[in-house]
Amino acid sequence: MRPERTPEEKAQSRAIHAGFQVAGGVGWVVCALMAGAVLLSGRGDAPGWLFGRARPSAPSGGRWTNRNSAVAFADWGPEPFARARREGKLVLLFIGPEFSAPTKRMEAEVFGDKGTALFVEKRFVPVRVDAAEFPDLDRRYRARGWPTTALLTPEGVVVDAGGATTKELFGLWAKAVADRAAERPEALARAVAEAEAKRREDDARRDSAAAAAPGPADARVLQTLLSSWDPARRTFDREGPRFPRFERVAALAALPETWARDLAAEAAKGTLIFQDPRDGGFRRAAAPDGTVIAQERVAADQAAALDALCALEPEAARRELVFLSASFAPKDGPARYHGWQAGYALTKDFHEATDGPDWVDVRREGWWPLGNARLGDDSELARAVLDCRVSPADARAHASAVVRRAARDFDAAAKRRDPRLLLDDALGIGGALLAAGRAADAARVRAWLEASLADGPRYLDRLATGVLPPETDRLADPALNARALAFLERLAAALPPGAARDSARARAGVLRAWLARRSDRLDPAVWASLNPR
Repeated sequence: MRPERTPEEKAQSRAIHAGFQVAGGVGWVVCALMAGAVLLSGRGDAPGWLFGRARPSAPSGGRWTNRNSAVAFADWGPEPFARARREGKLVLLFIGPEFSAPTKRMEAEVFGDKGTALFVEKRFVPVRVDAAEFPDLDRRYRARGWPTTALLTPEGVVVDAGGATTKELFGLWAKAVADRAAERPEALARAVAEAEAKRREDDARRDSAAAAAPGPADARVLQTLLSSWDPARRTFDREGPRFPRFERVAALAALPETWARDLAAEAAKGTLIFQDPRDGGFRRAAAPDGTVIAQERVAADQAAALDALCALEPEAARRELVFLSASFAPKDGPARYHGWQAGYALTKDFHEATDGPDWVDVRREGWWPLGNARLGDDSELARAVLDCRVSPADARAHASAVVRRAARDFDAAAKRRDPRLLLDDALGIGGALLAAGRAADAARVRAWLEASLADGPRYLDRLATGVLPPETDRLADPALNARALAFLERLAAALPPGAARDSARARAGVLRAWLARRSDRLDPAVWASLNPR
């Protein structure tokens, strides 16, 4: 039998029990205070000290930065433009992809400042756009790189735009533009009318211009390319480092002229500085000595690299394919690729984004944000893998599965007339279906293009969204139409003799004539590669 405790032992037990109750109560109070801090942060931030040396697997402060954005950005859509019209304000558009370190830094250092936020929300209607998620808006509004900060009229016309800056310079610039707009509202209305008139005049002038006679690449193309060629650095950009022009390299390699093939081979060697020596992926930034500056790896870049290097630098292409299988192809879930791997680190207080050597230390601690690819990027990367002659069987199998899934997604989006479905997406899945040997399915994509995006001889970049006025809502982008021409020609070559093939060839001829009047807006090597031999 357990002996009965003495009065002293009972008192001691009660004291210990009371101590535990007090400690537990304090713990609950601390937890409640922390929960309140997270709740009041507005976007679910947890204090950085909670993590110790451990890094979270994704930014804890929401979608754009690890710290609360002091600016309450709206998503792209009709509401903020309607509000700007009602309140007589300009729209402040901040645009950049989530993988961009300069974008992250500006959001933290400029829009994370409470004084700046108060000014922005008083004078503007702020809107945030992910450039990777909305490539159509990126085409319209990007100015001198990422990030872009643009001030728009409620009709979507740019009043002024700039790149990355400090909060002091941003404040001076934005205030000056806002003051000028408030003092002279008639000037804004005139700017909208002038922008539309200029667009119509440019279209009319180009349509009336004599089309350049299509034919093989000539001395003018050679002269244009060599004028920007830097033989020491094997790049077409004399200032650097710049990301390689993979599309130009692939186009040069496709030309029959000896000078074009030789130039393509040299340019391909120059691209290798951008290949990560550790994993084989191509990154957006590299130092002249090959050391790492940033780790921005994007699906579209990997596809372009395969197109350029599979024949010219097969070993580099094999390293790229290993990287795709190891790091860009998710191991679970539906077959797809990652859209990007982030190339930024965060400072120790979890507040400010930075690109630089410290990314390597962060990488060791497991900070590796990933983003999913858009349908078009997914399809383009699958197409590049299937087109590459050195792709191994496992890479081809994954790419084929991606094409099957992407085709289902495209059919579903086309059926419901999803306004997010772009010309980029249709061309990506169309080319992927051709690479997979599914010409009949690719012909259905072409039928959707004709029914939804055809506008005379050219294609528009998307369905109408209704956010902007009709004259600014859709664009006839020559670079996208050049890709459409390549798709039509490849489709015609894959179809059996008959009406469908004849129709595709005729459509390609009409589009080529339209592009010929705008060839000055295309890469000269790409334009030469699109002309018949």
